[in-house]
Formats: sequence, C-alpha cells, structure tokens
Amino acid sequence: MRLINTLSEIEKFVESFANLDSLEVLIDTIKTQLELVAQHDTTGLYLYNEEEHKLKLFYAKGFSEEEKLNAELTAMERHPGYVFKTGEILWVNDQDVEHNPFSIDSIKRSHTRSRIYVPVTSNNKIIGAFGIQSEQPNAFTEKHLAVLKVFASLAGNAFLAINKNNLIKKQNEENRKLSYLATHTPNNVIYADKDGKITWVNEHFESFTGYKLHEITGKTPGSFLTGPATEPEKTSQLRNAIQTKTPIELTIANYKKNGELYHIAVQINPVFDENDEFLYFISIQQDVTQLVNKRAIILENQHQLQVNMQTIKESQARYSSLLQMTHDLITSLDGKGTILYANKSWLNKLNYTLKEVLGTNIFSYVHPDSQEHCMAFFGELNNTQLNTINVSYSLISKDGNKIDIEGNVVCKFENSKLIELNSFLRDVTEINRVKQLEEFKQQEIILHNKILTEINSINFLSYVNFNSVLQDITNRASVCLDSKRISVWSYTGHSIICEDFFDSAANEHSSGNEIFEKDFPKYFNAIKTQLIIDASDAHQNEFSKELVNF
Repeated sequence: MRLINTLSEIEKFVESFANLDSLEVLIDTIKTQLELVAQHDTTGLYLYNEEEHKLKLFYAKGFSEEEKLNAELTAMERHPGYVFKTGEILWVNDQDVEHNPFSIDSIKRSHTRSRIYVPVTSNNKIIGAFGIQSEQPNAFTEKHLAVLKVFASLAGNAFLAINKNNLIKKQNEENRKLSYLATHTPNNVIYADKDGKITWVNEHFESFTGYKLHEITGKTPGSFLTGPATEPEKTSQLRNAIQTKTPIELTIANYKKNGELYHIAVQINPVFDENDEFLYFISIQQDVTQLVNKRAIILENQHQLQVNMQTIKESQARYSSLLQMTHDLITSLDGKGTILYANKSWLNKLNYTLKEVLGTNIFSYVHPDSQEHCMAFFGELNNTQLNTINVSYSLISKDGNKIDIEGNVVCKFENSKLIELNSFLRDVTEINRVKQLEEFKQQEIILHNKILTEINSINFLSYVNFNSVLQDITNRASVCLDSKRISVWSYTGHSIICEDFFDSAANEHSSGNEIFEKDFPKYFNAIKTQLIIDASDAHQNEFSKELVNF
C-alpha cells in the first residue's frame, strides 16, 4: 500500500485534475490516481442529478453491470445517500464488528469489511459522495481519509468545471444557430434592451425600412416608424408589453424612411436567463401589407356583388374575420431530410412537439398532394447545387389539416454533396383560400348579371296575362340558376299563395297552393324579419325545416 508523501507527488496529483476537458478524461484520471493512492477492492463515485433528484453512479470499480444498477437505485437509502445528505464522513473499520446502521451494502458478489465515504464538494456545496472499500478489515488509515477528502474535492471541482464548459459550448452553438436564422429569415428582426431601445436589426429590416443600424441604435421603433395611420391604441399595447416584459402579437401600420405606409405583424418576446433574469427583447415582424390590401379589395367586390343582386338575392353575410397572420415556419434538415430543428411556429402550426419531430424525416409531414413534387425536388438538389431556392408545397398537420406554404430553402453543400437545408416558410393557406373565394364570387356576379339581363329582356306587353309573365320568368330563372324547381308566391299577411310553380324535370307549371302562418309560425316569422332566407340544407335550416313535409 502506498500514499502520496512528497510535495512533488502532491503537486502532480493536483495537476492531474487541472484543465480536464471532458467527462471521459475525468473518469480516466480518477481511475489512474485512485490506484496510486490506496489499495482497495471497490470504488464508488456518486454525483447528484438535479433533474432526476437522485445520486448517479458516475464511476465504479469492482461492480458488474447488474451490481452498478442496483447500487445506483438504492444509493439514497444507503451510505452514499447518508454522506450526501448529512455531509458527514462515514468510516467503518470492520462492518462485521461495528454494524454501522448507515453502512449498507448493495447487492454484489463480494463482502465489504471496511469502507471510507466522504462528501464530494465544490464551492462549499455538497454535490455527491465518494468512497473506497475493502474486503479486509481495518484496511484504511487517517492518511487515506485525508487524501480521499482532497481527492473528492478536486474531482467535484473538475466535474463542475467540465459541465460548465459543456454548457458554454452548447449555448454558443445555440446562439450561432439563432444568429444564422435571424440573419437569413425573410422578415424583420429587432433586438432591444430592457427599455425597448434597439441594439441590433438584421439586413432585411434595413433594406425593407430604409433605416441603417447606425441611424437607429439606442432608439425605440415607435420613435421613427409611426405616422398618421398608426393606431394609438396599438402603440400603447406595445409600450405596456415592454414595461411589463410580457410577450405580445399584433398588426400595426408603420412607415418606411421614404414615407411609404406598410402594415406589419409584430411579435415581441422577452428573453430571460436560467435565473429568470431579463436579458433582451427580440421582435420578429412580417410584412402583411398585401394581405390587408387584399382584404380591402375583397370587401369592395363584395359590396359590388350585393348591388348587382338587389332584385334577385341579397347577401346574408360578409367576410367575418381578417386573414390569419402567421409567422415564419423554420426548420433545419440534414442532407437526407432528417429534422434537426423546428421552431415554435412550425410546431404549433402542425400541432406537434419538438420531441415528436426531432430525428424524423420531413416527408412524414408533407401532404400527399405534394409528395411526388417534393421527392423530385429533393432528389434534384445535389444536381442543381443552388444555394437558395423558392419553394411552394403543402404540409399536413397532426390532425390531418392541409397547410399550403411558400418561401425559401437555403442549402449547404460540402464537397458538392448536400449536407444541410434551412427552410424559411410562410403559411399561405388562407391566401389561396381567398383566391378561390374571389373566383367563386366573380362567377356569382357573372351569373346574377346574366339573370338580370334575361329578365330585363322580357317584353311584358307581349304577354296575354300575368300568369304567362310569371311562367316565362320561372322558365328563364330555372335555366340561369340551373335549378329543377322555381316558384313565385304572394304574401297576404297570414298566408302565402303559390302564383306559379315550375318543375323543369316534368316541364310543368302549377299554382294555387296556400300555406298558413298558424301551421308554420317560424317560417312566417322569418318572412317578416328577413329579406332573404338562404337555406343550403332545407332539412337543417331553422326556418325552412318546418316545410320539409309540406
């Protein structure tokens, strides 16, 4: 048995724990130095895992894999847990004689007679327990204890230093990725301090607004972007979010440096560190001017449609809501399409968690309608060698919804081989839906104008009687509306009388049926209160379903 005795040996011992750069090297150092310090049969270095709230067996000697699992599982109830929780040293010279209640063996093949366990500390904080054990009684002395305490302290400090270094490396990598995404996103990005004053903007902001970073550093966005059309209540909401350091999303009217008005969807989030201390604000802004203008055009067309329909039909409803404002859907893929990263907007849009999608292939989320197109596009990327590509395709959410997207894909190649893709996409599902709706409304206008033209072309003086006029009108309406049954009724106050009923399938006209208010009160109430009853399903409409069996 040999102990460290000379000053030079102690210096070498301490230096062996300095500048360790990985957990693997720390384990090797513990193993090597421990063999030099004392003869022993088994060793256990337990360190506390705060996430799992238990001691983890970081290094062990003389244990099988099954014995390691059992030792770790029971550590908190045995001597490692006692030393960790109390900070007391546990020293047993002969377990068979002393019967220390805290010195409890885990399940293993050998029988321990003597052991020393000391707390592992760092910065005066206990982070674990470390000990050596022997099958022989009275195997250890005060010198072993002294060296073991120094050993535990050095190992504890080295462990925390390595973990801190790994955390810094991880944070630096995350910051690099965030910086890359902020620089390449097709939206405005602003970083601001606790008072909302600008510290950095991306190039897209500069080119979009006309303001350079050196002109606006230290200013709040509201001090130079607002103008006559900017909504005061929204600037107040933004100011309150900055003061209270709370997230906010809204759409507001702003102005470029040249005075041009634009509409922007603003998302502001405060960023805090692991101690919940405020760091900075980040704001991502999407230009929605075209969407706002498109809405104005749609409303104007809707009004025009209502004017043209006055003698035949009056619109029952207007568009009920603005187009949904969405933010960039960002993903990072490897060269095979495996998802390495997906931002919150992408996850929320598709209704997945990050844990569910990491490591899966992007084609699992491509809509069947776009699978063939995307497969062909992906297969050609290595041949094209293009760095930035405009794309347009559809995704499918977890609940089966189809999401139309468009945007840019930034490709990274190494030795002419695709190794990474970063996608910056926008949800255009609503825009596509509005386009289809516009086309439908335009067809309605054409149809209703045709009906008006048909009716206006009738020469009423050429008819023998009014019934002939009604029959000609119902004939023409049936053709224009492509309807099998058309009828005209007169209202008496307490009943309605059919003046003409045309069945196009039988090519027959009939009249004379009468419906009374006392038999169909809801239907007659609707006649009195509404100009138009639009029942796409007569069996379900609350007014017309009374007439189903008539």
